[in-house]
Amino acid sequence: MTRYQTDQLTIESHKSRDKLVIRWFGRSEARDPGRALQPVLEAVGADVSGALAVEFDFRLLEYMNSSTIHPILKLVQSASAKSSSVRIVYDRNKNWQRLSFMAMGAVLAGLKNVEVSA
Repeated sequence: MTRYQTDQLTIESHKSRDKLVIRWFGRSEARDPGRALQPVLEAVGADVSGALAVEFDFRLLEYMNSSTIHPILKLVQSASAKSSSVRIVYDRNKNWQRLSFMAMGAVLAGLKNVEVSA
């Protein structure tokens, strides 16, 4: 397991033989999360290389502002280009997650190997 941290956000990367699970914890409230998260997202992006399947698990994420969506979309698009299967998991009981990830699902709908589910 590899752990990345920035401010109130923790991202853990767990790699098994052919699957990479990336779990998000805490809060992402930076005004410019693209800049704040850039080193972390680059490291996570490097972890994605070589994984046949990638799962982004946001269920334990307490909160993220709308500015965080764009860097996540870029990371998912990059993972989609490197892996045969990408899955995004969120908690449908958290209203902000349901709304945010439904919108992400619509944006990512053109990527056939990406699944967004609760």
